[in-house]
Amino acid sequence: MAENLTDRQAAEAVRDRLSWAYALGLELTDTGFDFTVLSQFRTRVVEHHLKEKVLDLLLERLTEQGLVGAGGKQRTDSTHIVSAVRGLNRLELAGESVRAAVEALTVAAPHWVAGVLDVPGWSHRYDTRIDTWRMPSSTTKRDQLALTYARNGFALLSAVYSALRTLAARAARGADPAHRAAAELHPHRRTRRSRGGGPPDQDRGGR
Repeated sequence: MAENLTDRQAAEAVRDRLSWAYALGLELTDTGFDFTVLSQFRTRVVEHHLKEKVLDLLLERLTEQGLVGAGGKQRTDSTHIVSAVRGLNRLELAGESVRAAVEALTVAAPHWVAGVLDVPGWSHRYDTRIDTWRMPSSTTKRDQLALTYARNGFALLSAVYSALRTLAARAARGADPAHRAAAELHPHRRTRRSRGGGPPDQDRGGR
């Protein structure tokens, strides 16, 4: 929590950072653990009412090492710690959901994505997995990022439904759906194309 890392990032740090391995008393050959172990551990601690016991032991050890002074301002209550970690994980999940959707659409309908998602910041924000970069340290910036993810997700969903409505309207009129992007997004059309249906030029979008 002090590092503002998600569970996945913390597990990676155990494998990649010597300082973390030393702090945990691990051998250099230790391969670490799956990030889900952390949430499972927190769940067991809560279920067996060991929250205060774990934190008291941690605080005692930190005090012995001179890392926490008596009467300091460090928050050591379990509610605060669990809440902070949960918030980071939820923020990561929100961003990764949008990124995964953009990635899937880019594979299915690259031309449509290039035309619709030409928005400043999208490429930088969603070109890599969300868990590969550090979350903002301040609550204000994390809230702003969460709002950005929400707006981006809503805009993406609206664009997809708009394209599908356009395709449905053309199909209802009996017109040839020449708009390749909308056609690529339509699951039934994609199925027919994968089975070899339609003229060759139509399958290639007229190119």
